[in-house]
Amino acid sequence: MNQEIPEYIKLEGFIWKHLRHYLIHPICPFHRELIQLTTVPKIAVAAPTGFAKSTYFSVFSTLYELLEKPGIQILLVSATGSLAEHWVAKIRNELEYNPSLLAYYGKQNSKGKWAVDELHLDNGSVLMAKGSEK
Repeated sequence: MNQEIPEYIKLEGFIWKHLRHYLIHPICPFHRELIQLTTVPKIAVAAPTGFAKSTYFSVFSTLYELLEKPGIQILLVSATGSLAEHWVAKIRNELEYNPSLLAYYGKQNSKGKWAVDELHLDNGSVLMAKGSEK
């Protein structure tokens, strides 16, 4: 019997393998639930400031999708353009300097656009970031 591994389990493995430096503590039940929710389209999550919602949704999940699903296009929307650019900077930093990601996925910034609000990865994936302000 060959069962497909659920996407949220793959994401948790990706976090442990490549992004462990973000984790101050082991993944708690709340964060495990966030990981599971990343696979739900059009989801809204409410939790207090400092509970790592944006880190899980904007950094971890986005990096996973960009690298594991070549050719995907992601629009990251934040409250302001500068906040959206902040999350892109974190992702760009991981793609450029994270030794684990570089060893596993290779360099991703040699062919396409590499800007504060848009990244075109060598694997064909694209990340665009916008603010929702008027």
